[in-house]
Order: sequence, then structure tokens, then C-alpha cells
Amino acid sequence: RLIGRNISSTVQLDNPLRLRADRRSRMKKAEQAGLRVVETTDFSPFWKVLDANLQERFHVKPVHSLDEIVLLHSRFPDRIRHFVTMRGDETLAGSVIYDMGIVAHAQYTSASAEGKALGALDLLYARLISEVFADRKWFDFGQSTEDMGHYLNEGLIAQKEGFGGRGVAYDIYEITL
Repeated sequence: RLIGRNISSTVQLDNPLRLRADRRSRMKKAEQAGLRVVETTDFSPFWKVLDANLQERFHVKPVHSLDEIVLLHSRFPDRIRHFVTMRGDETLAGSVIYDMGIVAHAQYTSASAEGKALGALDLLYARLISEVFADRKWFDFGQSTEDMGHYLNEGLIAQKEGFGGRGVAYDIYEITL
């Protein structure tokens, strides 16, 4: 029986929608501020940003600890990739991407307050979608629902839609054995 339905946001990369005007504007702001997107295997600076944001907003920690994500990356270096937006040596935003070949899935994403103000995530997602993973079929931002689909985080889904993401339902079933 169906017990939940979550909504994820996905971009079809062979036919992407144009970025919304506010996303393009924030991406340009980030470029003008000299921000750059790089792939790195050093998860520590981003994990500090992620951990602080999750603690402040939701009073939770990431599902994986820093040590666990480093271990997972060491075991699956081609499948777990890490991208950050930087100004100089400072990490302002980042995302851990599970690269499954046909689908690139954003598992962890976060930005510092300064990164948010400068459009660091806008630049990051624009580069990931249009350059890094452009040869994939799908870019999946992940879910915007909580409580088995009973709560929609409207701000989060609006952000993902700004990058061309459209809703995909993930049904959750319970099977009585």
C-alpha cells in the first residue's frame, strides 16, 4: 500500500529549461565577485558550512559524518564527487554529487551566509548543470518534501525550479509479508 509520496526536482539535461532570471542575475553577481567553482577531495571546509547550516536551521547533523563521507569517497571516487564555490581560499558553498552515470544527484548542498549573499550556489548549480554533468540524462536536486510527503518546503522547491528542475514523484510503499 502507498504510505508516502515525496517530490524531487530533476532537470532533463538533454532538454533543459532556461534558468530563471533571478538565478541568472545571481550567477552573474557571483562571477563579478570573482567566485569560482572547483572539484575537490577536501570535504572538511564544506562540511563545516553544511554542519553549521543544518544545526542552525534544523538542529540536526548531516546523515554522514565528515569521516564517513571521506571513507565513502575513498571507496567510490568516481561516483561521489565534491564541488565547491570559492573566493580565494575560502569555501562559500558546495555540493556532494552522487554520480551514477545517467543521473547526477545532489546529496548534500549548502552555502555560508556570505555565499548566499554572493550567489555562490547559483554559480555552482549553473556550472554543474551546463558544464560538468551536461552529458548526463538527468540532474537530480533531491527531495523538497518531509514527513513522507505531507510537508512541501516551498522555498526549497522554488529554488530548484529556478534552475529548471521539475517535480518527480517518489512513491513509498509498505508491503505486508
